Amino acid sequence: MKRLVILLCSWALFLLSAPAMAAPRACTTAADCFGPGEVCTDSICQAQACGNDVECGTGRRCVATHCVSACTSDAECPSGHGCFNGEACLPVTDITLPDDYGIHASGQPTCGSDGDCQANVDCITPMSGGAAHCRIIQSAAGAPVTFAGCGNANFTSGLSCPSVSGYGCGPLEGGTPATQQAFCESAATCSTRQECIDAYPVQAAQNLSCVVGRCTNRCSSTQPCTDPNRSICFESAAGLGSLGVCVAATFTARLFTYHLGRLNPDPAASALSGQKNLVFLSDGFLADNLSAFSSYASRELARVTDNIDVVSPLFASLYNLFILQIADRASGLGQPTRFGHFLSLNNTTGDLPGARAQTFLFANHALAVYSGRLGVAATTGLARPVLFFNADRFTRAYGGSLIVQPITEDRPHTLTHEFGHMLAGLTDEYVQDNDVDARRRLREFEAEGTGTTEACSYNVISRRLLTGCNRCSGSDDVTVPIASTQLAQTPWFPFLNESSALAGNFSTTSDAPDKTNGLFIGAGAAFATEWIRPNIRSFMRSQEESGAQFFGRASVEGWGRANIPSGEAGTVRWMPVLAPEPTPLSNGPLQALAVSSKFHRSFYTMRPNNADDLLAVVSGLTLALEKTLTLPRAPGADTPRVLLVDDAHDRLVMRSRSTTTPAESELLFVDTSALTVSSIVVPDLFGFPGVDPASGAVYVQTRNDADEASLVKIENNAVSAIDAPVSQPFFSAVPLVSMSESLLLLTAGAGVIDNSFCNATSCEIWAVDLAAQALLPGRLSVSMVGEQVPPAIQQATIGRRADGSEILIVGTTTHLRGYELADLGAALRAGNSMTPTWEISHTMGANAVPLAGLAFVPGAVSEHIVLGNRGGQLSIYDVAGGTPETVVFAQHRPGMQILGVQPAPADGVSAGFAVVTSAAFDGARFGFMAVIDVATPSAMLPPGRGRVLFEQPLAAAGLSAPGAAWDDDWGLIYTTGVVDAGTPGQGNRFRTPVLRGPAALRYRGCLGATL
Repeated sequence: MKRLVILLCSWALFLLSAPAMAAPRACTTAADCFGPGEVCTDSICQAQACGNDVECGTGRRCVATHCVSACTSDAECPSGHGCFNGEACLPVTDITLPDDYGIHASGQPTCGSDGDCQANVDCITPMSGGAAHCRIIQSAAGAPVTFAGCGNANFTSGLSCPSVSGYGCGPLEGGTPATQQAFCESAATCSTRQECIDAYPVQAAQNLSCVVGRCTNRCSSTQPCTDPNRSICFESAAGLGSLGVCVAATFTARLFTYHLGRLNPDPAASALSGQKNLVFLSDGFLADNLSAFSSYASRELARVTDNIDVVSPLFASLYNLFILQIADRASGLGQPTRFGHFLSLNNTTGDLPGARAQTFLFANHALAVYSGRLGVAATTGLARPVLFFNADRFTRAYGGSLIVQPITEDRPHTLTHEFGHMLAGLTDEYVQDNDVDARRRLREFEAEGTGTTEACSYNVISRRLLTGCNRCSGSDDVTVPIASTQLAQTPWFPFLNESSALAGNFSTTSDAPDKTNGLFIGAGAAFATEWIRPNIRSFMRSQEESGAQFFGRASVEGWGRANIPSGEAGTVRWMPVLAPEPTPLSNGPLQALAVSSKFHRSFYTMRPNNADDLLAVVSGLTLALEKTLTLPRAPGADTPRVLLVDDAHDRLVMRSRSTTTPAESELLFVDTSALTVSSIVVPDLFGFPGVDPASGAVYVQTRNDADEASLVKIENNAVSAIDAPVSQPFFSAVPLVSMSESLLLLTAGAGVIDNSFCNATSCEIWAVDLAAQALLPGRLSVSMVGEQVPPAIQQATIGRRADGSEILIVGTTTHLRGYELADLGAALRAGNSMTPTWEISHTMGANAVPLAGLAFVPGAVSEHIVLGNRGGQLSIYDVAGGTPETVVFAQHRPGMQILGVQPAPADGVSAGFAVVTSAAFDGARFGFMAVIDVATPSAMLPPGRGRVLFEQPLAAAGLSAPGAAWDDDWGLIYTTGVVDAGTPGQGNRFRTPVLRGPAALRYRGCLGATL
């Protein structure tokens, strides 16, 4: 399923629409820093990343991946910070807000006497106390009466409200549950000024305007309020325009900055414009009970930001999290709380009137004040409010772009589920067969014939698109599969099940719930909702702790599409793979990595607790650990650190080289389909294997007791020599395979110098003709004259272009040289060497700093070389010439070294991108991996960090270079790095991050629309 290559012009369009990448914020003192746990270090605001409290040390806590000061009261926090929940010092901003805005007070127009109200409306003081309201009089048989009530605690009164537009029975007030009353009130919000004139029972209605969903009197500093009941002019950039609104009173709330997406964001670039902002608000909490809100908010936010599934890495990188702590004037279900006015347990999204609008105004006003404090322009319409309501019993609701959740809601995954709706557009997967409305909507949708856009915005899909059934009622269930070519183009097809969907065989049971994506139990005649469900244990299907375990693969992709702009990258999952705890001087918790794009599986080697060598297999379908295999190990052998995927023969190849009994060395083979392990003894095995994708033959070097080298071929479990001993150097690097020229290139490598094959004059590269299965007579001689000491070929790679042509790139201490493979193959077959096609001088190897990471990145206009070194430098060289670009990483710290660079496949939609792995060589090698954009012309990007699309901090990185691998067909990037996602002693504490690559899947919309 190859996709179209993105053309250069596409990038121009992308750059016009994509948000700016955050840059580190400059500072002179700590007062210039505003993020949780940030301090001013080296003139940059920096925060210590963490996964648990232990990493932060004494007197500090880990909050939302950052170390902050612990506290029990505000007095223990520095200036500009408050003690949130008696636990952690977080930046805090005082926010002035209207006690209520517009003509509302507790939901209705205020009044001083009946004369302030229109005809047939009384001025009535609420039974619970507070400002008097204009409330409509209940009319009996056409005769005005003074009774204004319309219902009791059970809403059983026979009295009803008049049939005037927008009026209904309001919330319960006063007394005990048995004596509480409700009154006829206006329930209208507004979108136009005329609606205000028509809807509200006040004499001054002609002077109203519609502001942020509410009818109000306007004002400004030069045009004050004239209404004595609303004499304060409240001005805000958050949705009020150039004028303010007249309010009766204001109050002060506290805005805590809980987390800022991407480390050290520059607010002018991204904190309030290019990223998503979630504001958690309190509703129904009196001043003396705000601690209950803080405690609940802290627990819910910890659940979200500590969740090991997709929400945690996304929240850690893309979202800003704020907590607006508001003292309310009323509390309890049915009471006129600041936002709720909730009528009953069955109506928790009541909006009587304009409560939802007020929620958005408060949240956005708080962000406007916050941005003003930081010296940047105020912004509007950016907040996504999450309202924690002080209910006295269980209930919850999701209201479109607003989440309302009572604090008695204690199911641990409810908020995660609701965020799936709000932030990713995911659907519920628990639509039942008896849900008549859902069934009707689906039938109407499918009856449109071409109406496929709606279905593609969700993580479920109609069976009609996948099976060709006419009714999809169960009577023709999966019996007439459509053509495989059409099926493979449908949205979400890759995630429906692993292999049988093309035959029309969708799973109908949950026997393997971690893998099953399709029709579950009841998929026969009883399955009437007509949907293919992604996963039975997905958070979008089950919210119970016992059932919900993850977001299914389709849900993960839905998150990615909704939250990661096209052309960017982001972490979508932290996977448990049984990685051991990082230890100093080890090769890494995860030592090597390879990806099968054919089976969409990734493979990781590790050795927990010095026990067996293990191979962890991760399914790209579920993004979860699928199987763990025990690998054979030769005596004294290291854990395999080079894994070669041979998708043409469904296998993974690696070596187990004995350092104590060389005759017992082995080559290991893993069947990438059946997930079984086999091996073959290769005596005296020395070098790394190279695989011929055409014949399946494996080539590897051996070395005998006399220190003599030979090149051998393994085919059909038989070992045969293709070169006599002593006639060759020791090839210490991994062989390079040229697909276009059918060559296996053997490089002397950095560890083989000062002999007849590699010395101060030249170093050689030999070649095997894979078709003839023989060494070629010619040898490429790479000049070492003038090189730094020690002279050697430090890095070499074969770059592949989209048209299939290839180029050999060789890196020495002072030069990069390119050799077209077509010319090189002809020269070597003729017994000759050749001069480079092009040559670039560089200084990356100065002062004997080794090169570490070399990648060729083809482009439609120019070609680039990405080169790193052990000094932590990364530069991009244009083959056509010019000044090299230095790439700057926000996560880089002194002592960090580049470990490797992995380019995206040249013929994939991610062409032009690369992944860089960097780590510090102290302790367990903490570091980061970053996705960089090499395709965009430098003139279109800001210097330095303009190339960096995304950075993922790592608690430890493996030594095996490059440390990352692409499954570009599914838009995923894997790494050998791990993040610390738990607490000491916790199982599966160290997890490997999976990134959604900068190119999304091609399934845009439906039926094969491509980029």
